[in-house]
Amino acid sequence: MEKKCRRCSKCCQYIKNGRTLDCPYLFRDISLGNSCEVYDDRLGKFIDRVDGNPIVCVSRDKTSHDYIGCPYNTNKPILR
Repeated sequence: MEKKCRRCSKCCQYIKNGRTLDCPYLFRDISLGNSCEVYDDRLGKFIDRVDGNPIVCVSRDKTSHDYIGCPYNTNKPILR
């Protein structure tokens, strides 16, 4: 069975100065669900800088955390 994204957009967020921020390319739509405006060209795309380090988009399997209810979880620590 193929995994299907639930469009929760939790993996399209990052933490900066103690706040959770949406990726600038995240598009939220109540009827369609959340999606990426630059999906086909997203990997490696610069998003922001945190503590001098660049934040770039990575594929879901490269994220440092898992997310509650995500079908792509891989037994990493859950980000709450």
